[in-house]
Amino acid sequence: MLLTAVYGSNWQSRRMELWKELINVHQQHGSIPWAVAGDFNIVRFSDEKVGERALSYRNLQDFNECLDTCS
Repeated sequence: MLLTAVYGSNWQSRRMELWKELINVHQQHGSIPWAVAGDFNIVRFSDEKVGERALSYRNLQDFNECLDTCS
């Protein structure tokens, strides 16, 4: 089993790097069970957000595309 611990940056550009890294790990080790845990610093859906600052649709879409790609 593969375990990956993450901490997503507050900066979208750095989170994009994390999404690419996670996809690379999936492509290299996709045949074994994999758990990813930590703080992604993003939510899957806008209604999960608490607080005043709005999230852009693109940020949510990038995260969800990463999750879909990595299964």
